[in-house]
Amino acid sequence: SLNANNPMANVVLGNHYYETKKFDLARPHLTEAIRLSPNLHSSLFRLGMIEKSEKNYDRAIELMAKAISIEPTIPGMRIHLGICFAQTNRLHDAIDMYNKDLALDPRSVEATYNRAVAWDRLGMLDRALEGYRDTLKLDPKHRNATFNFQNLSKTLKRR
Repeated sequence: SLNANNPMANVVLGNHYYETKKFDLARPHLTEAIRLSPNLHSSLFRLGMIEKSEKNYDRAIELMAKAISIEPTIPGMRIHLGICFAQTNRLHDAIDMYNKDLALDPRSVEATYNRAVAWDRLGMLDRALEGYRDTLKLDPKHRNATFNFQNLSKTLKRR
């Protein structure tokens, strides 16, 4: 049986519900785990991911940033934070997160691609083209990077 005062029991249940996409059941367990043990970066991050999935980007940013401040060395977390920044048109902040993730994992296809998209949205087209090219060096079959690279190449040739 669950000891409601045990943060790890709440983490296990919260993670189970999270993994099965039962976010309404995951949220109270993850929240209780954090109440009992405020530095549980994984639970903070998962709550942030729930908020992201529900398009509550400002709350997701707050939770993910706190998780990263507790455990700054895990690759991948900043990609999701960057996506939330991009969704709120904070593209320079998004690029900063992708760059920080790439410092931890230089071969991250997702960070490389998302950074290229952010450059593209900012109108930094030469950099975006380079970013799509870098993505394709890491993953030659990346469909979105291929599509964007081809379209942007045509656009830049017409200038």
